Amino acid sequence: MTASGLAHKSVNDLYQIDVSDVFETVPDFEHAGELETSLILHLTPDRVRMERAKNFVPDGLALRKYTRRRVPKPPVESRGVLDSPCLATAERGSAVFGRCIEVL
Repeated sequence: MTASGLAHKSVNDLYQIDVSDVFETVPDFEHAGELETSLILHLTPDRVRMERAKNFVPDGLALRKYTRRRVPKPPVESRGVLDSPCLATAERGSAVFGRCIEVL
């Protein structure tokens, strides 16, 4: 608690932490992909249905369009995924979580 009696909170941007050595893909361009799915597999594995995971990796202009927020959501055929959740593991999620803790 702080002197005012309120708990101190901090917010960190997950994508500003260098985890390039942990993943096969580039986490900068994803939604529900390898990085995010790995982190959730580590934190709450019972909430992940890997049997339903399906990779969706647009290329070129399509990728830039979705990752630069010019289009509000991924195309329907992506099922809400941009990247490769099939590559996710709890071990990779543990590595990301460890690095998040380091920056706190």
